[in-house]
Amino acid sequence: MKAIFEGLVLIGAIGSLGKYLGFEFLKENSLWFLIILVMGLVGRTIFARIGHTESNTTK
Repeated sequence: MKAIFEGLVLIGAIGSLGKYLGFEFLKENSLWFLIILVMGLVGRTIFARIGHTESNTTK
């Protein structure tokens, strides 16, 4: 689950920064990339506050 949120943050950040680099596709869809970035950041914050451990750790 953490990897999904990290991926959303990465995609959102690339899309948001790409808007300023002049890519036409990213300029047209910048709102979607901003929404993806916010969803990833909020999800990652909630995930961290709940305190989930990694699934590959041993007890």
